[in-house]
Amino acid sequence: MVMSENLKRAALEEFERACPAGFAIVVNIESFQYDWVEFRYPDAWVERYVQREYILEDPTLVISKHRSGHVTWEELRQLFPDNVVMNEAKRFGLKHGNTLILNFGGMRTIASGAGKVWSEEDIKTLTAALRLLHGLHAKPHDAQLNEKQLAVLRLMADGLRDAEIAERMNVAPISIRTWRSTAQKATGTKTPAQLLAFAIRAQLI
Repeated sequence: MVMSENLKRAALEEFERACPAGFAIVVNIESFQYDWVEFRYPDAWVERYVQREYILEDPTLVISKHRSGHVTWEELRQLFPDNVVMNEAKRFGLKHGNTLILNFGGMRTIASGAGKVWSEEDIKTLTAALRLLHGLHAKPHDAQLNEKQLAVLRLMADGLRDAEIAERMNVAPISIRTWRSTAQKATGTKTPAQLLAFAIRAQLI
Protein backbone atom coordinates (compact mmCIF):
# COMPACT_ATOMS: atom_id res chain seq x y z
CA MET A 1 0.00 0.00 0.00
CA VAL A 2 2.80 2.43 0.90
CA MET A 3 4.62 1.65 -2.34
CA SER A 4 1.43 2.22 -4.36
CA GLU A 5 0.86 5.58 -2.68
CA ASN A 6 4.46 6.60 -3.36
CA LEU A 7 4.14 5.63 -7.02
CA LYS A 8 0.85 7.51 -7.30
CA ARG A 9 2.38 10.60 -5.70
CA ALA A 10 5.37 10.49 -8.05
CA ALA A 11 3.10 10.18 -11.10
CA LEU A 12 0.90 13.10 -10.00
CA GLU A 13 3.99 15.22 -9.36
CA GLU A 14 4.91 14.83 -13.04
CA PHE A 15 1.54 16.28 -14.03
CA GLU A 16 1.89 19.08 -11.48
CA ARG A 17 5.19 20.00 -13.10
CA ALA A 18 3.85 19.87 -16.66
CA CYS A 19 0.44 21.46 -15.89
CA PRO A 20 1.09 24.33 -13.45
CA ALA A 21 -2.38 25.84 -13.97
CA GLY A 22 -4.20 22.60 -13.18
CA PHE A 23 -5.12 19.24 -14.65
CA ALA A 24 -7.61 16.38 -14.55
CA ILE A 25 -7.02 12.66 -14.91
CA VAL A 26 -9.77 10.12 -15.54
CA VAL A 27 -8.99 6.40 -15.43
CA ASN A 28 -10.99 3.91 -17.47
CA ILE A 29 -13.85 6.10 -18.66
CA GLU A 30 -16.78 4.69 -20.59
CA SER A 31 -20.15 6.36 -21.11
CA PHE A 32 -19.29 8.97 -18.47
CA GLN A 33 -18.58 6.28 -15.87
CA TYR A 34 -15.03 5.92 -14.60
CA ASP A 35 -12.93 4.03 -12.09
CA TRP A 36 -10.92 6.94 -10.67
CA VAL A 37 -10.63 10.68 -11.17
CA GLU A 38 -8.28 13.38 -9.93
CA PHE A 39 -9.10 17.09 -10.36
CA ARG A 40 -6.40 19.68 -9.78
CA TYR A 41 -8.04 22.60 -11.60
CA PRO A 42 -9.05 25.79 -9.74
CA ASP A 43 -12.16 25.25 -7.61
CA ALA A 44 -14.14 27.88 -9.52
CA TRP A 45 -13.64 26.04 -12.82
CA VAL A 46 -14.45 22.64 -11.32
CA GLU A 47 -17.66 24.05 -9.83
CA ARG A 48 -18.63 25.58 -13.18
CA TYR A 49 -17.80 22.38 -15.06
CA VAL A 50 -19.96 20.27 -12.75
CA GLN A 51 -22.88 22.71 -12.55
CA ARG A 52 -23.12 23.10 -16.34
CA GLU A 53 -22.57 19.37 -16.95
CA TYR A 54 -19.74 20.13 -19.34
CA ILE A 55 -18.74 16.47 -19.26
CA LEU A 56 -21.40 15.97 -21.93
CA GLU A 57 -19.66 18.40 -24.32
CA ASP A 58 -16.03 18.18 -23.28
CA PRO A 59 -13.98 17.78 -26.49
CA THR A 60 -11.19 15.99 -24.61
CA LEU A 61 -13.67 13.18 -23.89
CA VAL A 62 -15.33 13.28 -27.30
CA ILE A 63 -12.07 12.95 -29.21
CA SER A 64 -10.88 10.12 -26.96
CA LYS A 65 -13.49 7.87 -28.58
CA HIS A 66 -11.78 8.24 -31.95
CA ARG A 67 -8.05 8.62 -31.30
CA SER A 68 -5.29 8.18 -28.78
CA GLY A 69 -2.02 9.94 -28.06
CA HIS A 70 -1.25 13.61 -27.54
CA VAL A 71 -3.33 16.55 -28.74
CA THR A 72 -2.99 20.24 -27.87
CA TRP A 73 -5.91 22.38 -26.83
CA GLU A 74 -5.28 24.57 -29.86
CA GLU A 75 -5.87 21.54 -32.06
CA LEU A 76 -9.05 20.80 -30.13
CA ARG A 77 -10.30 24.34 -30.71
CA GLN A 78 -9.74 23.89 -34.43
CA LEU A 79 -11.53 20.54 -34.41
CA PHE A 80 -14.38 21.82 -32.21
CA PRO A 81 -14.88 25.50 -33.11
CA ASP A 82 -17.22 27.45 -30.84
CA ASN A 83 -17.19 24.65 -28.27
CA VAL A 84 -18.66 26.02 -25.04
CA VAL A 85 -16.26 24.12 -22.78
CA MET A 86 -13.13 25.42 -24.50
CA ASN A 87 -14.49 28.96 -24.62
CA GLU A 88 -15.51 28.95 -20.97
CA ALA A 89 -12.15 27.49 -19.93
CA LYS A 90 -10.46 30.57 -21.43
CA ARG A 91 -12.59 32.82 -19.23
CA PHE A 92 -11.21 30.97 -16.21
CA GLY A 93 -7.63 31.48 -17.35
CA LEU A 94 -7.22 28.03 -18.89
CA LYS A 95 -6.16 29.12 -22.37
CA HIS A 96 -3.42 26.72 -23.40
CA GLY A 97 -2.95 23.06 -22.62
CA ASN A 98 -2.61 19.45 -23.64
CA THR A 99 -4.59 16.24 -23.58
CA LEU A 100 -3.14 12.73 -23.46
CA ILE A 101 -5.29 9.70 -24.30
CA LEU A 102 -4.28 6.09 -23.70
CA ASN A 103 -6.34 3.15 -24.90
CA PHE A 104 -6.02 -0.23 -23.20
CA GLY A 105 -8.05 -2.73 -25.17
CA GLY A 106 -11.10 -0.48 -25.19
CA MET A 107 -10.46 1.10 -21.79
CA ARG A 108 -9.68 4.82 -22.12
CA THR A 109 -7.60 6.75 -19.63
CA ILE A 110 -7.23 10.49 -20.15
CA ALA A 111 -5.13 13.30 -18.73
CA SER A 112 -5.74 16.92 -19.65
CA GLY A 113 -3.97 19.92 -18.23
CA ALA A 114 -3.34 23.64 -18.66
CA GLY A 115 0.10 24.96 -19.52
CA LYS A 116 2.59 25.22 -22.36
CA VAL A 117 2.65 22.66 -25.17
CA TRP A 118 4.45 19.53 -24.01
CA SER A 119 7.77 18.55 -25.52
CA GLU A 120 8.45 15.06 -26.84
CA GLU A 121 10.28 14.31 -23.60
CA ASP A 122 7.29 15.56 -21.58
CA ILE A 123 4.97 13.28 -23.56
CA LYS A 124 7.16 10.23 -22.90
CA THR A 125 7.36 11.00 -19.18
CA LEU A 126 3.66 11.75 -18.80
CA THR A 127 2.64 8.71 -20.83
CA ALA A 128 4.58 6.54 -18.40
CA ALA A 129 3.00 8.37 -15.44
CA LEU A 130 -0.51 7.99 -16.86
CA ARG A 131 0.08 4.32 -17.64
CA LEU A 132 1.13 3.86 -14.02
CA LEU A 133 -2.00 5.57 -12.70
CA HIS A 134 -4.14 3.40 -14.96
CA GLY A 135 -2.45 0.29 -13.58
CA LEU A 136 -3.06 1.45 -10.01
CA HIS A 137 -6.71 2.43 -10.38
CA ALA A 138 -8.35 0.69 -13.35
CA LYS A 139 -10.82 -2.02 -12.40
CA PRO A 140 -10.84 -4.55 -15.23
CA HIS A 141 -13.96 -6.48 -16.08
CA ASP A 142 -13.95 -10.22 -16.67
CA ALA A 143 -15.00 -9.74 -20.29
CA GLN A 144 -11.71 -8.05 -21.08
CA LEU A 145 -9.84 -11.35 -20.82
CA ASN A 146 -11.03 -14.49 -22.54
CA GLU A 147 -10.96 -17.98 -21.08
CA LYS A 148 -7.67 -18.93 -22.73
CA GLN A 149 -5.95 -15.84 -21.36
CA LEU A 150 -7.34 -16.52 -17.89
CA ALA A 151 -6.24 -20.16 -18.09
CA VAL A 152 -2.69 -19.03 -18.90
CA LEU A 153 -2.75 -16.66 -15.92
CA ARG A 154 -3.97 -19.36 -13.56
CA LEU A 155 -1.15 -21.68 -14.62
CA MET A 156 1.37 -18.85 -14.33
CA ALA A 157 0.14 -18.29 -10.79
CA ASP A 158 0.82 -21.98 -10.11
CA GLY A 159 4.44 -21.39 -11.11
CA LEU A 160 4.42 -23.12 -14.50
CA ARG A 161 6.69 -21.91 -17.31
CA ASP A 162 5.60 -21.30 -20.91
CA ALA A 163 6.58 -24.77 -22.16
CA GLU A 164 4.78 -26.41 -19.25
CA ILE A 165 1.68 -24.28 -19.77
CA ALA A 166 1.69 -25.08 -23.50
CA GLU A 167 1.92 -28.80 -22.76
CA ARG A 168 -0.87 -28.58 -20.20
CA MET A 169 -3.11 -26.71 -22.66
CA ASN A 170 -2.02 -28.83 -25.62
CA VAL A 171 -0.93 -25.87 -27.75
CA ALA A 172 2.33 -24.47 -29.11
CA PRO A 173 4.39 -22.23 -26.77
CA ILE A 174 3.93 -19.31 -29.17
CA SER A 175 0.19 -19.42 -28.44
CA ILE A 176 0.91 -18.90 -24.75
CA ARG A 177 3.10 -15.89 -25.49
CA THR A 178 0.47 -14.46 -27.84
CA TRP A 179 -2.38 -14.83 -25.33
CA ARG A 180 -0.25 -13.29 -22.61
CA SER A 181 0.81 -10.40 -24.84
CA THR A 182 -2.79 -9.56 -25.78
CA ALA A 183 -3.77 -9.78 -22.09
CA GLN A 184 -1.04 -7.28 -21.23
CA LYS A 185 -2.34 -4.85 -23.87
CA ALA A 186 -5.89 -5.26 -22.59
CA THR A 187 -4.90 -4.51 -19.00
CA GLY A 188 -2.25 -1.87 -19.68
CA THR A 189 0.52 -3.89 -18.05
CA LYS A 190 4.05 -4.07 -19.43
CA THR A 191 5.48 -7.34 -18.09
CA PRO A 192 4.18 -10.84 -17.25
CA ALA A 193 4.80 -10.11 -13.55
CA GLN A 194 2.71 -6.93 -13.71
CA LEU A 195 -0.03 -8.78 -15.58
CA LEU A 196 -0.15 -11.53 -12.97
CA ALA A 197 -0.21 -9.04 -10.09
CA PHE A 198 -2.95 -7.08 -11.86
CA ALA A 199 -5.09 -10.19 -12.36
CA ILE A 200 -4.70 -11.29 -8.74
CA ARG A 201 -5.50 -7.81 -7.39
CA ALA A 202 -8.58 -7.60 -9.62
CA GLN A 203 -9.64 -11.10 -8.51
CA LEU A 204 -9.71 -12.33 -12.10
CA ILE A 205 -8.02 -15.56 -11.08
